[in-house]
Amino acid sequence: MTDNIKALHALLAKVESGDIPDTGVNRFGAIPKCGGGVYSDPNWYDAHAAYWRGDSNAAEALHGRVLPGWEFDIKDKCILAVRRSLVFSAKSTTTARARLITILKVLIFEAALKDMAKPIQTDDMI
Repeated sequence: MTDNIKALHALLAKVESGDIPDTGVNRFGAIPKCGGGVYSDPNWYDAHAAYWRGDSNAAEALHGRVLPGWEFDIKDKCILAVRRSLVFSAKSTTTARARLITILKVLIFEAALKDMAKPIQTDDMI
């Protein structure tokens, strides 16, 4: 498991439990940056706003930037991320936080796929 996947899992666990200190969502380094500094990067800002303020617009903007091609839907107070036949879902205290959880689940899935697609190095073999 790569460091990025570990960071995504750690962040997901914290977001699901509601246990993120005010140092912010971004301290895990798991949310991909799209430009700007630590406090001015739009992805990090929107992840923070979705988590702390329940800002649905921020969660939607983050989804649009980090998960192009994925559609989101709300059914029975549950957020769904859908692409082709893949579906990821989450429930939480706010729809913004549920959407952030769903985004993290998809990012973990996509990172794992990229990891599996890497060629095996001969020096990695036992």
